[in-house]
Amino acid sequence: MLTGKIPSELEELTSLEELQLSGNDFEGEIPESLGNLVQLRVLRLYNNPELCGVLSIAFGKLKLLKAIEIHNTAIMGPIPVEICSLENLKRLDLSLQLNPDIPNVIPVEIASLSQLEELNLSECNLVGSIPQGLGQLPQLRVLLLNINNLSGESSDGFEFSRTGGLFFE
Repeated sequence: MLTGKIPSELEELTSLEELQLSGNDFEGEIPESLGNLVQLRVLRLYNNPELCGVLSIAFGKLKLLKAIEIHNTAIMGPIPVEICSLENLKRLDLSLQLNPDIPNVIPVEIASLSQLEELNLSECNLVGSIPQGLGQLPQLRVLLLNINNLSGESSDGFEFSRTGGLFFE
């Protein structure tokens, strides 16, 4: 099991396509320098309960990303709007954030992720409403928003026949 901080020197691995650091005991913030890994397609940092801070807007530079999995951490703060510009993103899992003190909203820009197939924002202390465009994403198959404080009509704008899993609480 790896411990300590995620080394910022990882940015020197400029050809890296997949970064899998999950299931360790990393602590501290995710280095902003990971935003320089422009060939990255998969980012997995889940199951690092001491990993904290906010998601960097630098992730918006990772245009080839297909999967971001940063669940079961102590990350806090809003979902950066810059993540919503990742045209190739198919899987976004930010669920089970262990720092529930700061309420967040789902950015309306998330509806621009036209390739998104799976979105898991369960247990993220989300408030407000579900962006209407989210239900119109053509590739969306799994949407998990359970154990949050979302409000409004859950069926507005959703085509239920397309989804493989749709969970609200």
